[in-house]
Amino acid sequence: MPNTQTIAVAMSGGVDSSTVAAILRAEGHNVIGLTMQLWNQRRLAGHEGMPEAVQGRCCSLDDVYDARRVAETLGIPYYVVKNSSYRGGRRFRAACATIT
Repeated sequence: MPNTQTIAVAMSGGVDSSTVAAILRAEGHNVIGLTMQLWNQRRLAGHEGMPEAVQGRCCSLDDVYDARRVAETLGIPYYVVKNSSYRGGRRFRAACATIT
């Protein structure tokens, strides 16, 4: 019996989440990758105390690009949930409901 459920993997662009997505995909699961962007990196660049290019941080734009490349390599859909005004699980669940 084919697996009809979809598993959403929170992808950071790092090794752990990429490996999980690859293993699930290899096992035949329907997998999608998600990255939550909870703040606007471009808006922070150049502000007092912030470097001109906000790099080397968790969840940077480079991390988003890395996660997207992994998802493309694995052949799975990938979505960035952008919400710099994130206030809790309710909005995240609503965002997930629109893509599944």
